[in-house]
Amino acid sequence: NSTSVPAWIAILSGLSESDIPLATGASEKSTGVPFLRVRRPAAASSTFTAKEKLWNGYRSLTPDEVKRLAEEIVAEIRTRGPFLSMSEFVNRRLGIAGDLSNNGAIQAALDRSNVNANMAANALPIAPADVAGYGWINAAAVTGNTGAGAPGEITQGDVLSAIGSFVSVRSDTFRIRSYGDARDATGKITARAHCEAVVQRIPEYLDPAESADAQPPASPSNILFGRQFKIISFRWLTPAEI
Repeated sequence: NSTSVPAWIAILSGLSESDIPLATGASEKSTGVPFLRVRRPAAASSTFTAKEKLWNGYRSLTPDEVKRLAEEIVAEIRTRGPFLSMSEFVNRRLGIAGDLSNNGAIQAALDRSNVNANMAANALPIAPADVAGYGWINAAAVTGNTGAGAPGEITQGDVLSAIGSFVSVRSDTFRIRSYGDARDATGKITARAHCEAVVQRIPEYLDPAESADAQPPASPSNILFGRQFKIISFRWLTPAEI
C-alpha cells in the first residue's frame, strides 16, 4: 500500500546487477535490474541479437524504466487501494468492463509504463475483434500481443517472483489523519483542525514486564492489546494539505 516512489524503486531494484546463471553452466552479470522468466536463461545475452534475447533470454530494466514502473505502481495504488489483502493487490477486479477488471495493479502499471514496448514491436497485436468470436464476457482482458509470456515481456508474475518473498499488504508503520470540529449551540462550525500522526508498532508488549518473544502472552493487558504503538511524528495540517 506504499505510495512512495523511492520506496518502490528500492523494492524493484533488489536484483540490480545480479549474477545470472546460464543454462550452459556459465554466468554473466546483468546490466540494470533483471527479471528472469526461468532460473537459467538459454545463453549469454552477448550471443543473442536484440530480437533473439526477447524470445530466448531475459529482460533487464534500466534505472529510468524502473522509475517509470514505480511511478505507475504508485498511481495504481492510489486508484485501487488501500488493499485489504494480497489477493486485492494481485488480482483484477471481477467485472465485465472497465480498466480495473482487465488486470491487476502491477500488470496495469507495466502496461502504462511502456517498459514492454520493445516486445510489442517484435510481436503481433491481438485486438478485441480478434477474440470477439470466442465467447469471452470481457474480451478486453485477453487483448495485447502474441509476445505475452515470452521472456522479453515482463509480466506481473515476473515482478511478483522478484518481490513476493518479502512483500506484505500490512505494514507496521501507519500514517493516520484525523480532524475535529468545534460547534456553537446552534450546530454552526466555529473552528476546524486537521492533524497527522505517524504511528509505529514495535516488538515490545504493552506490558513491558513480559518478554517480547513470549508466545502466547500471559499478561491480561498483552492478551487484550498486544504490542506497543509509538507516535513517531505528529503535525497539524493546513487545508491545502488535505
